Amino acid sequence: MAKRAGAYKSDKRKKELTRQKKQEEKRQKRFGKTGAEISAESQPQSAGADSEVKASAGSIVKVHYTGRLDDGSVFDSSREREPLEFTVGAGQMIQGFDKAVNGMSVGESKTVRIPSDEAYGPYKKDLMFELPKAHFPEDTKKGAAFKLKHPNGNSLDAVVTDITADTVTLNANHSLAGKDLIFDIELLEAE
Repeated sequence: MAKRAGAYKSDKRKKELTRQKKQEEKRQKRFGKTGAEISAESQPQSAGADSEVKASAGSIVKVHYTGRLDDGSVFDSSREREPLEFTVGAGQMIQGFDKAVNGMSVGESKTVRIPSDEAYGPYKKDLMFELPKAHFPEDTKKGAAFKLKHPNGNSLDAVVTDITADTVTLNANHSLAGKDLIFDIELLEAE
């Protein structure tokens, strides 16, 4: 009986992890990886808008974007897939990306630079965790992703950064934490 209950819990856990993964993939497909708030030092550069239709709070918009780091490396882009669609001001995007699109005219393009404290936040050392290796599957490797569950019900996504004989070190910082971001945004549609 105990073995069947354990198998049931294992199947239930697998289903939950699969459901969570599908939700995240769906969110990323729909909303893309998000930017962040535009700082006072941002200098938008506009390229000829061919319409007077402007995005505003409540508008459903479609945009193409490319997110780059200061070194020029691209961390995400919608150019090779469907445009990103979201409702301006609905909290579907990080506030700064939302603000950057708000007020744009259809056909307008702009570039915004977003400092890390207005993007994914600073890199926090307190989001590094060292846990006993016995709590992990034997085949755990660097780069493996885990969801850490806090007793209060909140959860954190974390990646394995180090493995020793007795411990596994996890990093729950966003992969872009502590980095300034540059977004090239083109507004395609606004309803």
